[in-house]
Amino acid sequence: MGLSRRGQPAGPGQEPRHRVTYHLDFVCHRAIHCRPTTLLLGFVTRDTTGARPGIVRTEDAATPPPMRGRITQHCKHNIARGRALSVTLEELDTRLSRLEDRREIEQLIASYGPAVDTLDAAGIAALWTADGSYGIGPDVILSGAQEVAGIATLDQHQGYVRQGCAHILSPHRIDIDGTEATARGYSIVLLHDAATGQWRIERASANRWRLRKGATGWQTVHRQADLLDGAETARALLGWAEPTGATR
Repeated sequence: MGLSRRGQPAGPGQEPRHRVTYHLDFVCHRAIHCRPTTLLLGFVTRDTTGARPGIVRTEDAATPPPMRGRITQHCKHNIARGRALSVTLEELDTRLSRLEDRREIEQLIASYGPAVDTLDAAGIAALWTADGSYGIGPDVILSGAQEVAGIATLDQHQGYVRQGCAHILSPHRIDIDGTEATARGYSIVLLHDAATGQWRIERASANRWRLRKGATGWQTVHRQADLLDGAETARALLGWAEPTGATR
């Protein structure tokens, strides 16, 4: 991106003024339809009294009609103030990386339900670090990705799958700090009742995930899920203050 100015002489009958046309040359970095573009923004006038210059509209016939008097919405504010665009490529890259991290974490959490409901042990293990853990209530902690994946082999869980179940996770609130992240939200388990042909909510839980970004992307370091039965510990998982207990 570059901002240049080209001097123009004063027109006939005009007071001597310094007239400058500013040309903003930039490349669109929005991934599609990228091409170098030049916008003729206008000219700045300053009379002999030293008044503050201001940008005025140009009627330069050389300006292509579709571009005349038009500037993109995202930079109009800065141009109106006579400034160059303040967002650097590095800042845009940082913002994009944050969005990609958030999207990857959302995908990870959303992948858990289909993995356990299809007894995909390998898929479950891939969501955790090798030494990751999963706390279920105050008394059960599964340690290591392989032990967490063992959920798929539990008789009770396999019975749920045969009966018809769905592990559903809500959208989670995600806070990212570099290569560490925390996500908090709800999960419910729906279970089919063959007698009525209906599905009932078997349980509802509060969840807190601690995640880390490694060479292969984001994975779960620890997930804690507590039943929403009125216990304060479950509510604490949804709050942004750290709950008591080293593993929670």
